[in-house]
Amino acid sequence: MDSTDTEGTDTQHVSDSIVVRYPTPTQEDLHRLNEYLTARGWVIEDFGHPGSKDGIDPESGWRYSASYAGVAMNQIDDVTPGPLLCFFRLECGAGRDPELAVISAGNYGGCAAHIQAEWQFSPGEGNEVRLADLSTLLDKLEPTARSLNPRELVECRFFGPCGQS
Repeated sequence: MDSTDTEGTDTQHVSDSIVVRYPTPTQEDLHRLNEYLTARGWVIEDFGHPGSKDGIDPESGWRYSASYAGVAMNQIDDVTPGPLLCFFRLECGAGRDPELAVISAGNYGGCAAHIQAEWQFSPGEGNEVRLADLSTLLDKLEPTARSLNPRELVECRFFGPCGQS
């Protein structure tokens, strides 16, 4: 598989050197991850949490700004299709480790092609997550997120899963 994304960034070589440490990512980890994601076209999404002094907070995350070809949409809970997201889930509950999560662009409900899916990257050996796997996933999800038509997703959401009418 070619490890170069559509923007020309060599994702495999960049991501091999990026490590996120647990249980709480350090500011250094967050800065490296932020630099990596923003180079791919992602922006910080605060999810209602105020940023830290340097603007990167582990309670925040990132949104792929090119989702839906960059079309701006008014946000209506449970209606507006969601963009491609990446964030830390730090409070996982009984016996679960914190994890880095990615949610695909899509609907909260609908057909298999339009519903959101989630991937988790839990800490492995040494309580670290190497982001080579994240790069491979983003290389697949980013082009899909860019190509999605929000109107088709809204129709799927309101008129039933595609192909079932």
